[in-house]
Amino acid sequence: MARLSSSLYLLVGCLLLQRTFADPRPEFGSIGTVQSSLTIKNTANSITPLLNAVDDRNGFELKTDYDLFVQVLPLMESLGTQVTELGPPIASAIVTAVPKTDRNYDGVFDPIVNAIADFQDFIETEQASTRTTLTDLLGVDIDHLFGDSFGNMANALTQVESAMLRLKGALRTAIIRNGRAQVDPTIVTNVVVAVSFFKATISPVEYTIQSTIDNIELADDFLYGLEDMNESLLQDLQTYTSEFEDSLTNDMDLVEAAIDDLEDDWQAINDGLSDATSNIASSSDYEDGAYVGLEKFRSAFSALYTYTENIPDDIEGYIETANTYFTDYVEVLVPRSYEAITYLIEVLVAGGPHSRFCFFKYSPRLINYYAMLINDVERCYNLESYRLGFLEDVTKAVCKLILFDVEDLLDNLTACNTKTPPGPCLTAIGPYYIALGDKTEARWHH
Repeated sequence: MARLSSSLYLLVGCLLLQRTFADPRPEFGSIGTVQSSLTIKNTANSITPLLNAVDDRNGFELKTDYDLFVQVLPLMESLGTQVTELGPPIASAIVTAVPKTDRNYDGVFDPIVNAIADFQDFIETEQASTRTTLTDLLGVDIDHLFGDSFGNMANALTQVESAMLRLKGALRTAIIRNGRAQVDPTIVTNVVVAVSFFKATISPVEYTIQSTIDNIELADDFLYGLEDMNESLLQDLQTYTSEFEDSLTNDMDLVEAAIDDLEDDWQAINDGLSDATSNIASSSDYEDGAYVGLEKFRSAFSALYTYTENIPDDIEGYIETANTYFTDYVEVLVPRSYEAITYLIEVLVAGGPHSRFCFFKYSPRLINYYAMLINDVERCYNLESYRLGFLEDVTKAVCKLILFDVEDLLDNLTACNTKTPPGPCLTAIGPYYIALGDKTEARWHH
């Protein structure tokens, strides 16, 4: 029974196959079938989706208005659009040619040839012009990006046209035997190979177009992120500048308050001078000795007071300088003005052999370097704030040192004032306070 079933299936299959060859399936204008026509048709059918996918990356919206992106993106999108519009008519004309039966060979093959001519014209004009424009913008790396993609596609289309025209000529004179047009198998094979070659060239063209758009998107994201970070950094810089100004203003207020308090102390000490020198004020030992030292202390305190009086103006000038630096930094902190950044973008968009490697290697370094610019400014402000924060302490320390020495001098003068005679006492303390006054002046001026 199994043998009978197998024989029956074989018989039915043979009958169907015989009927297939017996019934004419006119193709390519001929009243007979053409060898491998199904392969040609299926290959052509499979080409259309590939061509339609070439412009899938079109419509990408830029986040920045960087000139290079604005120039290059529409050029690449236009290439994708043209491939998608001009390519499918070729495949469609080939597919449509298979069931033709009217022996109107011109009507069968002319649409194929015309569609190829339109595509070839696009490759020779817009594609070539775009490549030249991109080379002018980005340099010879464009040769690596484009490579032979469009050139191979042009060659493939030339082969398709040539093979189709040879098939056309062969079909005009072909004998129909058992429903099949008797055509040299080599001619048909050339058509199969040419159509397959055309199909094989689509992916490289798609990569050329879409990888450039992908690289533009990557570069656009990089620049957008950098500029967004820049806005944040400028806000931080404004904060640092404001905090620096507040810190200096606070230091200025503290110094002014300190010097006012110390001036009161100084005046209180000076008020006691007349009582401490009531008996010795006209003594030459006093005038040539302790009085000289006292004047040195007065000179030092006066210089300190004058200096501290100028501190508010100095700090205001310092703040103005800091604000000027802020303005300068705002002008400097423009990512697009750094050649290292723009060059990296150009390398990426140009699509050279190492474009993405270079981008992923150096973009983090540039971001880090850029962020460090702001960090350096913050460190500068913090350092200056820290240094100027000692103004109050230094002012108090120097004033208290002078006041201590003057108080000590008054104590000794009070003692000498009660001596009879006061000369030896004044002679004993005079040189000491003169020397101490010299050191105080020297320390202050230093």
